[in-house]
Amino acid sequence: MKIQDARDFVYGRSRGWCEVRIPGVCFGRAGNWHHRNTVGRVWAPSNGLHVCGSGSCGCHGWITEHPAMANEYGWALRSGQSSQLEPAVIASQGCWCYLTETGLYVPARDRAVPPMPNVDRPRRPQR
Repeated sequence: MKIQDARDFVYGRSRGWCEVRIPGVCFGRAGNWHHRNTVGRVWAPSNGLHVCGSGSCGCHGWITEHPAMANEYGWALRSGQSSQLEPAVIASQGCWCYLTETGLYVPARDRAVPPMPNVDRPRRPQR
């Protein structure tokens, strides 16, 4: 899939809001693409999340800094995990969802949502 097509599907799916929304971290509006599985950096809607921040702040920064914890929510995947087969906790849906190649959420009803991460850092980076 072309990069722009993948972005269009994911950005349309999120409607411009962060799909992760970690309390105490999230800025609300999304502005970055996050690869759930970084191996090969595949540009596919199932492998992308529209998140706030950058690789060092907001939800994108939190995922980057805490890959093992982010994996517990499906926001980051380990090598060998398939983005098409692994659901992610999607804040706007309030549940685990499979992310389709056409930019849709499909609820994974067989999984309970874990409590959101306990974050004790400032919402915005200090200047």
